[in-house]
Amino acid sequence: MARVKAVINQKGGVGKSTVGFDEAAAEAEDGSKNVLFIDLDPQGHGTEGIGLKDFWIRMDIPTLHDALINPQKINPQDLIQEVPGEKFFAIPSNFQMMELDKDLNRERSRETRLLDLLQAFKHAFDVIVIDSPSYFGNLTDNIIRAVGIPVNAKGELLLDREGAGDLTKESHDLLRSGLIIPIQAEQTSIRAFELLLNQIQVVEAELKFKVNILTLIPNLVQSSGLANDILRDFRAILPEKMTDFNIPKKVVFQEAYKAGRSIFTYTLKDTEKMKNVLAMRECYRQLVKLTDERGEAYATEHA
Repeated sequence: MARVKAVINQKGGVGKSTVGFDEAAAEAEDGSKNVLFIDLDPQGHGTEGIGLKDFWIRMDIPTLHDALINPQKINPQDLIQEVPGEKFFAIPSNFQMMELDKDLNRERSRETRLLDLLQAFKHAFDVIVIDSPSYFGNLTDNIIRAVGIPVNAKGELLLDREGAGDLTKESHDLLRSGLIIPIQAEQTSIRAFELLLNQIQVVEAELKFKVNILTLIPNLVQSSGLANDILRDFRAILPEKMTDFNIPKKVVFQEAYKAGRSIFTYTLKDTEKMKNVLAMRECYRQLVKLTDERGEAYATEHA
């Protein structure tokens, strides 16, 4: 199974979508990995930000709504779209997904629909990055479950092994998967993060699995004393999960989004602005490196 990195935070405005598709672009930058970006946010900001806005209103193609509600009628490969100018592929959001959370209430095994869908891509892609909606519900539960590892009554991880203690590739990739949580240096973000941690724990307990938080990444950060104080408070909650770098708030992100480009394919003639673009690319390279290292460390610890 491919490694899955899910970008999640139920608080709106933290920049989940840009973190999601720019993380996917960073993963795919050197062309050595097959990368898939899945926009599971019904609002479709990630879909628009990579130039696939028209797919949000199309009715003539299979959608994520179809795949999660009537999976037996959909070929999962038909969901995948090429992303103009990028090195990764995407499954775009669609307006039908505005009803998806409610429609899942009527379905059995509704919390594992995304996990089941991902099985279709486990050999085709090396990394799958998922964008999430800005609210708690069936979709966020599906995302949390998709990166989770089943546990027994003692809370021990249940992993498939090939023999002699060696993990299967699927178990190893699952151990390297987890959550990326963008946070803002705002007081309301701390309360929202505490609620997210509680929700993760509730879902883990109900469905009997364990999820790894790969990192908290401060995003859209503006330099100020107050911002530094708030980030210090975040570090006190989960010090081992915070990055030691921030993604600053820069206008080039908004410009790239408007152009339907990731920060890795957005270019400018303005030399000074292009310096900002290059600096932001380096931030995302660091994020890929950090989440990969933490995923590997977690896999080694539990192998």
